[in-house]
Amino acid sequence: MNKICVYAICKDEIQNVDQWLDSMSEADYIVVLDTGSTDGTFEKLKADPRVTKVQRGNIKPWRFDVARNRSMRLVPKDANILLCTDLDERLEPGWGDIIRATWRENTLRGHYKYVWSHTESGADGHTFTYDKLHTKDYKWYYPVHEVLGPKVGIETQFEIETPERVIEYGDKIVLRHYPDKSKSRASYLDLLRLRVEENPDECYGMHLLGREYASYGQYDMALMYLEKTLNLPSISKSPLIQHATLGYMGDIYLMRRDYTDAMTCFMLQIQNSPSHREAYLSMAEIYYHLKMYDVALSFIKEALDKTYQHFDWTEHESTWNERVDDLFSVIYSELGEYEKALPCAVRALKKCPNNKRLQDNYLNIISKVEDKVETDG
Repeated sequence: MNKICVYAICKDEIQNVDQWLDSMSEADYIVVLDTGSTDGTFEKLKADPRVTKVQRGNIKPWRFDVARNRSMRLVPKDANILLCTDLDERLEPGWGDIIRATWRENTLRGHYKYVWSHTESGADGHTFTYDKLHTKDYKWYYPVHEVLGPKVGIETQFEIETPERVIEYGDKIVLRHYPDKSKSRASYLDLLRLRVEENPDECYGMHLLGREYASYGQYDMALMYLEKTLNLPSISKSPLIQHATLGYMGDIYLMRRDYTDAMTCFMLQIQNSPSHREAYLSMAEIYYHLKMYDVALSFIKEALDKTYQHFDWTEHESTWNERVDDLFSVIYSELGEYEKALPCAVRALKKCPNNKRLQDNYLNIISKVEDKVETDG
């Protein structure tokens, strides 16, 4: 008989405990490793009858893989299906029965929809496929941005996980993330340096380190590590990481108005993965800045004609929300085609209603349309 155990690590999450437990209560067991709460989280979890076991764990030096592996030790012996979540995540109702009814004797993992962020209007933001549903055959690897891999060694992961042993739930199971943006991620940079030091040939860790430097505005360091990523032999087996790395490099060059290098990166992205949308829109932005508006429009239309949403971690949230309509509106405005620009600006603003630039763009287009009506009249 299939039994599910949700396991988690936490620290100072008292504001999330009730909603998280409500969401996870379809599991047979819930276990938590508290890594040092001082706000009452541990006591609240311990007092709730839905929690099977909660334990304190002091992990020094801090590593996410060590913490998650230790939390997995709390899972009861008769649980054969494990689901790792964080306390700022919520599962949509009905997930428990779906998993129990579909999990087979030879199943190793389940993939499901993960909404990492939400737009201002509450719509799904950055959305991709997640994979933290698994059997006890796995353990966690890497000190940060940790990943699950078979206990026998992460290098054999793709040999074990044949398609018939992985269940694709799609949006039948949806996990939503509601991050606390006030929480510091200051430790990530040092942990990523450690990850690269321990695994110098692992391209994903190198990519993440470059990306982290970019988030701090240290763009020269970011480019250095992103270029190193592309030169690692392991990148040949990781086309998605190559795609993402080129995109981050292109974004940095675009921000610096280095259009030649930016175009090189984005065109390589298109060459390597023509069905991803981001690079086409980035090329459209470049040609917009170069005032080559017809070329810019052709790239947007090519994105709409030839691409689709992959639901992977490389896709930008704005690409599937306001970005297309916003680009259409500003380009049509530059061409003086305000009647075409207006509905695009309206759609973009509906998706991002608090964006000041989108507000100003909409008001400017409205003004131009009204002026044209008066002039024509």
